[in-house]
Amino acid sequence: MAIPGVVAVLIAAFIVKSLPLDILRWLVIVVILYTSIVMLRAAYSKSH
Repeated sequence: MAIPGVVAVLIAAFIVKSLPLDILRWLVIVVILYTSIVMLRAAYSKSH
């Protein structure tokens, strides 16, 4: 399981390095928003 993980990180690093900075910035914003929404929904569903 560790070997495919290393290969995936290397592939992702090459993809990220080839992306323009604006696209990378928006991609990071989308990932942060998605993660925060999922975490807020999980927290809200456990409290009620």
